[in-house]
Amino acid sequence: MYTGLILIWEYSSGRFIKKLVGIAPWNYAQETADGIGSPKRFHLHGLVCAEYIPLWFIGGLVAEALYLFLEAHVVF
Repeated sequence: MYTGLILIWEYSSGRFIKKLVGIAPWNYAQETADGIGSPKRFHLHGLVCAEYIPLWFIGGLVAEALYLFLEAHVVF
């Protein structure tokens, strides 16, 4: 669930910024200007790429664990 929400957020924010200023801050379809990064094979309009799905999944689990820890130990 977290992975899907993260991908939706990444795509929609990238699309919004691209419409607003004409270019997205990230583009998975092109090589980076410094030549270090390469175009990703599986991307959607250059705004999200499948190669990062495992990282977003792990990031979602870490964020949930952190939230549960803070909820149990910190009084708001």
